Formats: sequence, C-alpha cells, structure tokens
Amino acid sequence: VERSRGLRNVYKRQVSYQEFQTYDKNAIIKHPLSSESAIRTIEDNNTLVFIVDMNANKNQIKTACEQLYSFKPVKVNTLIRPDGIKKAYVKVPKEQEALEIANKIGIMQCSFPHLSLIHISEPTRPLYISYAVFCLKKKKTI
Repeated sequence: VERSRGLRNVYKRQVSYQEFQTYDKNAIIKHPLSSESAIRTIEDNNTLVFIVDMNANKNQIKTACEQLYSFKPVKVNTLIRPDGIKKAYVKVPKEQEALEIANKIGIMQCSFPHLSLIHISEPTRPLYISYAVFCLKKKKTI
C-alpha cells in the first residue's frame, strides 16, 4: 500500500483489476411510474415520470431515455422519495407529446388508440376503471 502525495495522509487502495461502470440503459431506468399524480404530470406538463436507479445521474437518465424511448429529453429533474427511491421527471420536447410516448411504453393503455385519454380524477376509484369508463362512453357517442 502506498501513500498518496497531497495535503492529507490517505492510503490508496491497490486494486488488481480495472473497475468499470456497469450501468446500461435498462439498469438506469427501472420502470415508468403510473400513479394518478404521474399521469396528471404527463397530461399537464408534457413530462414523463420514471423510477430510476439510486446511483444514476441526470446525464445517464437522459441518454437512457434517448436509447430506450427514442426521444431527446429537454430537461431531467430528480428527487429522492422518503422511502429511499429515486424518481426522475423527464421533460419531453414540444414537438412530441408525452401521451403518445406513454402509450408506446404502456403506461396508459386504451383499447381505442384514436381517442385521447382524459383522466377522471376520482381518488376512490382505481385508475384502470376510470379509463375504461371514459373509453366506453366515447365509443357509444361515435
């Protein structure tokens, strides 16, 4: 073990192998978030919400979104929830719509792709039931 030359007297760890960063695009983004508030963010702010790896930084999240979902994010904001999980808000460019990307990913699925989804915010009702009701009402009027 050799001592580093500097202000402090710190021992450097000798390693017999080279350390590589093993994060790939699938390890950085764990899954998209499909809660009621996340869907409201998708519709109102044109922003997708993902649960990401705790050690991932904003640049890694940005490149993972480019590779996985084929869009270039404008901005990435991250926060760490009280339960210790990291959440990323990924802003979609104005040319694209976050609803379309969310449908491709599978966050919001409707059996009628030509309809736009409007969230019925009723906290007592599960999310999938409110979407099913909306789709059936639209089909009857067509």
